[in-house]
Amino acid sequence: MGIIKEYSFRDWTEFKSLFAERLQLDANPANVGKPLSRGDFLFRGQEDSDWHLETSFSRKFGGSPTGKYDPDQTYKALLGGFRRVCKPIKEDEIINLKEIIDIDYELAALGQHYGLPSQLLDWTESPYIAAFFAFRFALANLAKISYLQIRSETKNVAIWALDSTNNHYWQRVEEITTTPKTGGNEILVVRADPRHNDRLHSQLGWFTAPDKIYEPLDEHVQKFGPASTIVLWKFLIPLREVIHVMADLSLMGIDSTQMYGRHEGRALGALDNTIIRCLI
Repeated sequence: MGIIKEYSFRDWTEFKSLFAERLQLDANPANVGKPLSRGDFLFRGQEDSDWHLETSFSRKFGGSPTGKYDPDQTYKALLGGFRRVCKPIKEDEIINLKEIIDIDYELAALGQHYGLPSQLLDWTESPYIAAFFAFRFALANLAKISYLQIRSETKNVAIWALDSTNNHYWQRVEEITTTPKTGGNEILVVRADPRHNDRLHSQLGWFTAPDKIYEPLDEHVQKFGPASTIVLWKFLIPLREVIHVMADLSLMGIDSTQMYGRHEGRALGALDNTIIRCLI
């Protein structure tokens, strides 16, 4: 039974000061005080700390077979339908579809960033990019409340972390040339090629890719993770910090314009700034 280690922080400043030390202390005490090696730990932000680590496919279609519903067959049909409509599309300057059309994880990674439900969960090499997505999605729901109401908010966002170098549970795949398979309950940690997806490049993106596992990842960890081993970390940061966090991340160059790119990023950036101005 794998362990999920949870830490709560008073505010954004405390999180920035202590999260790396907490990770190093738990994963390898000999590294305490040293900077994190980029890409060893991966991070995922979620706007509600009560949410499970559930894929968009499972949220949309359900994770368990019921009646005539078979998640394996449904997912194959969904991805196959996306593959068929992609084949006639001409290549553009960003995406070379010919290189990824037959690789399930690459195709799903591309589709997910444009609204296709998939069995992939987004992760990033940067805890700050993870925080951006957690707080940005929360921000979108706060437009109609006052700053004082925000400061009295009691909910938390969650920044999840995993150690991709722990090969007792995670199977790390740096480069996909074919669709890889797992040998059992371990979970693929996949670095899809950013050349085929401009957002992946901006977001320093990775994915966890459970093979035929449709329950939430955190529940799977607790059932099948290596015994007495920390497999996931969950950092809680108060939602009331949202304005401070978004301003701080903007100074780091982490905002919607950079994370989404093109016209969508510019539009979402304008929306974020307008909501923040309304709140303060």
